[in-house]
Parts: sequence; C-alpha cells; structure tokens
Amino acid sequence: IGHASALKYDGEGLVTAMERALELGAPPGEVYTELAFQWALRSGMWPRRLDDSVTGGWVKRAVADSPEGTSTRGRALVAQSMAQDDLDAGRAALALAERIGDPVLRSDALGALQMVLQGLREFHEARHAASMRTDLLPQIRDPDRAADTLMMNGDLYLTMGRLSEARVMTERMEETVAGLTPHHIVHGLEMRLKL
Repeated sequence: IGHASALKYDGEGLVTAMERALELGAPPGEVYTELAFQWALRSGMWPRRLDDSVTGGWVKRAVADSPEGTSTRGRALVAQSMAQDDLDAGRAALALAERIGDPVLRSDALGALQMVLQGLREFHEARHAASMRTDLLPQIRDPDRAADTLMMNGDLYLTMGRLSEARVMTERMEETVAGLTPHHIVHGLEMRLKL
C-alpha cells in the first residue's frame, strides 16, 4: 500500500501505510528504507516540504537498521546519497549492487551518483553513470524506474547541450510513460517542452 501510494504521489498515504507496517511488525530497516528512498526519489509528493529532522531521521534509521550486504542496505545508501549529496554512499551502494548482482539496485545507485555528480558539475562522470544506467534498461522491468532513468538522462544531456541524445531520451520517455499515471505523463511532457 505504501509503495502504491508513492507511485500515486500520495506522500501522506505512504507515511500512513509505513507506520501501519511498523505496528504490524514489519522490519524497521525495510520500512525506513522505503520511506527514505521514496522521499529522496519523489520529495515533491508532499504538498508541504517535510521537516529535515523527519526525513533525516528516516535516512539515518534506514542505514542503521538495514542488514549489511542486502539490497535493503543498498537502497538505504542510495537514499542517503540522494538526500545528502553523498558520493561515498552512492559508490558504496553501487559496489554492493555489483557484489550481489542486483541490476535494479545498480541502476538506482548509478542514478544517485549521476544526480550528485551533475549537481557538482562533474558532467563527464555523470554522463558515464548515465550511459551505464541506460545499458541496464533492458533488465529493468519496472516502467516507473525506467522512466526515472530516461528523465534523469534527458535532463543531463540537455544540461550538457547534447540535444540529439536528449531527443532520444525524450522519445523513449514518452513511449515509457504513455500508459502510466498522469504524473508520469506530465513528466514526459515536461521533457518534450524542455527539449
């Protein structure tokens, strides 16, 4: 229910479901990782900005409570990387994803690295992460995650003035989001307008 709420951009529904999961005995590492990850990925799903102490607490609990060497720990590190512009956490998540052979986690970790590197204006390294992430798309079955990859890559390529690559990402994004939620479709339109 929490994950479905996140996909509908219902932040309050996500928090309510995650709190209920804790009451029912769900492992805190998984619950806080889902909260931290979804917040880092979709912070715009809350009508009002959440207090940093709340979201920082989610990230801290996610990393502290997730078992070492698991995809849950990897997602917690991705959330930490995205939320705190932490390159080391992103690199640790990528190393873990490669060690356990999880292509979805690898894509998420590359996305976190790409975001932080782009923010630091390290465009060459960000483009390398984007390229590796694009190569993983055939292994990513979740269209939401694929759309995230295409949107981030399109944004990076536009920022770098690489319009032909941005055009390819935009076209693929529009195809990917065509049957998804109105929110996803708006992101596809956003890319087209930026292009």
